[in-house]
Amino acid sequence: MRGWATGLLVLMAVVYLVSRTYEASWSGFPWVLAFAEAAMVGALADWFAVTALFRHPLGLPIPHTAIVRREKARVGRMIGRFLRRSFLSPIVVREQWREHQPLHQLVRMAAEEENERALALRVEKIAPQFLAAVGRSGFAQSASELIEEGLQKMPVGKVISRGLKTLLENPRRRELLAPILGRLAQMVESQSGFFVSEAEKEAPFQETKLLGALTRGVTRAFSGRAVEKAGAKLAEASQDQAHPLYDRIEENLREAIDELGSGSKTLSEWEGFKERLLSDPETRSGIESFLRNSGDLLSEELLAGEESPRVVRMLREAAVGLAKNDKLLSEWEESLGKLVEGILQKHGDQVESLVSGMVERWDADMLISTLEAHVGPDLQFIRINGTLIGGCVGLLLHGFGLLIWG
Repeated sequence: MRGWATGLLVLMAVVYLVSRTYEASWSGFPWVLAFAEAAMVGALADWFAVTALFRHPLGLPIPHTAIVRREKARVGRMIGRFLRRSFLSPIVVREQWREHQPLHQLVRMAAEEENERALALRVEKIAPQFLAAVGRSGFAQSASELIEEGLQKMPVGKVISRGLKTLLENPRRRELLAPILGRLAQMVESQSGFFVSEAEKEAPFQETKLLGALTRGVTRAFSGRAVEKAGAKLAEASQDQAHPLYDRIEENLREAIDELGSGSKTLSEWEGFKERLLSDPETRSGIESFLRNSGDLLSEELLAGEESPRVVRMLREAAVGLAKNDKLLSEWEESLGKLVEGILQKHGDQVESLVSGMVERWDADMLISTLEAHVGPDLQFIRINGTLIGGCVGLLLHGFGLLIWG
């Protein structure tokens, strides 16, 4: 397009010379002359404006030219500010999120059966390479270091206290405890012989044969009865959430919360246990081994499947179920939108600084070349339009002149 714009300017110059030379020989030449003269002015003015954006016209250091090169940093700040205010502001993000509902679209796409095979092919292609790269990168070691560092900073007493409070505030807490009590009942029943034998070892008068046999027998009878009764109580409680055992458990949990919150010996014991655990060299190797084995097992399970990986089928099943529950999906959509909005609002300054910093670090010649490659044709059209519009203005001015002065 640059050639067309320049060629049009040259054409106007030739027309101007011809019409100027033969102006007196034909009455129409003054009109052609006015058009060509004004067209050259418009073309040169727009050429100067377009060129001044990127460089000095004719290499002359004219003030307020080479704007992009000279004001690159300011342009970067302007772009960053524009991006934040026009695209990343909370109001815009909220409106766009509610209009497009990306979570709804993602769930609907994942729930469609024809998309399952395409996703499966992508997972089958990418997953082995990703897992191999994760293995080579020492992910387990890095993750174990992060976990250990997090545990070191974690106030274990407060975490346990908060977890117990959350449990006690949950209206379904007894539903959560019932399966645990059921498993304890099964354990007590299956291990009753162990408990009885341990109780026998503590029977008095072991050094006397006759009294020792008598006390062991009594201990066996009472301990067996006690173990049997304890198992029965646990089994009853697992089936009846109104059982008084729950009241005793909750009371003990509240006492534990009070002890942890008062800086008592219990809190010190938990902190000491954490320190001993983290100071043991086997802890990190154990965490690494667990992460490595868990990752291998998880990948084997999730990538297994004859038609498509299990993880893909699980995703589609979850998407189908979620698509049917529009109320839950809408709640998740709203929550996710608020999360994204909060993140952008919190880190908006960083995004703006990142964009402006990137533009400022760009090489000026590369930036100019990139801009010219993308908007160059439009800029050349400005020159062409300036030539034609200038010529039309020249005709109008010539016509007005004839009307006024003859």
